[in-house]
Amino acid sequence: MNDKLYNLTEVTYSEFRDLTDESDLVPGQHYLITDLVNKETPPEDFWIETPVGSFKNPTIIPEESELDNEITLTIKYDEWEQIKNKL
Repeated sequence: MNDKLYNLTEVTYSEFRDLTDESDLVPGQHYLITDLVNKETPPEDFWIETPVGSFKNPTIIPEESELDNEITLTIKYDEWEQIKNKL
């Protein structure tokens, strides 16, 4: 992840809580909580439909582009059901 692209500040959960409690969050700033762990797991697979097909369990990864005001998205997935005649 590119800190410059997302204007990220890395904080622990405790630091983030302190910023929240003290109303010190900065508008437009993105915070990456470095010690947060999600212990929940999705109950089942999920699909996302797009104009080019459906993706099972997609992960969308944004990347900087060489063009101004543009990012490139990479989609990683478990399965893809392509819509015929779209590509």
